[in-house]
Amino acid sequence: IAYTKISKDIIADIRVDVFSKILKKNLNFFRENKSGEIVFLLTNDIGNIQNMMSSLILAFLNNLFTVISVLFMLFALNVKLTWVSLTIVPLIIICLKLFVPYVRKTFSEIQVEESKIYDYLMNCINNIRVILSYGTADYEKGRATRMHEKLIKVSIKASLYNAFSKNTTTFFIAIGPVIVLLVGGKMVFQSELTVGSLIAFIQYLNRIYNPVISLSNSYNDFEKARVSMERIYKHINNENPDEIKVDQRNIHKSDNTPISKIEFRDVSFSYGNKTVLENLNFTFEKGKVYGIIGESGSGKSSIINLLCKLEKPSTGNVICNDRNIEYFGDWSQHIALIERENQLFNDTIENNISYGSSTPKSGLLEEIISDAELINVIGEKKDGLQTHISNYT
Repeated sequence: IAYTKISKDIIADIRVDVFSKILKKNLNFFRENKSGEIVFLLTNDIGNIQNMMSSLILAFLNNLFTVISVLFMLFALNVKLTWVSLTIVPLIIICLKLFVPYVRKTFSEIQVEESKIYDYLMNCINNIRVILSYGTADYEKGRATRMHEKLIKVSIKASLYNAFSKNTTTFFIAIGPVIVLLVGGKMVFQSELTVGSLIAFIQYLNRIYNPVISLSNSYNDFEKARVSMERIYKHINNENPDEIKVDQRNIHKSDNTPISKIEFRDVSFSYGNKTVLENLNFTFEKGKVYGIIGESGSGKSSIINLLCKLEKPSTGNVICNDRNIEYFGDWSQHIALIERENQLFNDTIENNISYGSSTPKSGLLEEIISDAELINVIGEKKDGLQTHISNYT
């Protein structure tokens, strides 16, 4: 029970930590990684690690303890026969080394294909209005079928490698008693060993084989968990090489100084190899209203993203009160973004309105509801502010 609790706590910490790191990524990360694949990473890949933590490690330790204990008894019975029985160990190691790279590769392919399916299903659900309005349910069913067929092919290949690995290992282990019986029989005829000792030795030897088989199988499972860990590490550590590095000691955790102006100084911004903004220089002054006009793809959204610190300039600086906005600890306290389309969380009306504030100031929630003219709308709901809503409500 204690081990289960500890392993669950560790996995919970890993998931929360990875989730926290992902939430702090800039928009470029979410352009390069599909949302479904990210969710798959947080669920399935971490689930594989959880499986390793909750069962594999404990089983591995139990089997290892059994093997060591039995080996101790075997050496006590007859040292020579014990070394003879261990001659199959190099064969098992070679077998594992031979097949494990293929098992790891195919499992990695499975994870990629499954994450694509996960992302595809999420995408369909999020765009259900389009599917229903265009009547493309059968078309999407066909796409899902083809994606699963590809997954099945990869899974079959992985199963074959896994089966070859396990069966070959089992075959080598089965040779052990035969070798011991031949050598032990010769020792009995030469009066170097009694029949009773040989029988006892073989009985102890039989007790070691199941744990050894389990250990070899666990090795393959550990490799699968390793693939998941590598995928997680890859996602949370793929920092943008052009990202501005800021000395955390210079960040102002709280700064209530009123904003007088925001400047773009020689700001350039690129998506990969495509330059969207180049050497921009202008100033937003306090008390003025600005409009940004331009054709599609000219960089209007990029300017907004840079202003909101959702993106970072490739070169140049965004300056507020003569200080780079990177040095503001919580820039969201100084600037607000109203999107063209409202995004609702699958949560209560109250939590959607007070999002980001666990304890809204007294009377503030009522004031917001009144200003938004939602009093009658909420009043018509059976559960009032506790009514669950979403983008499809």
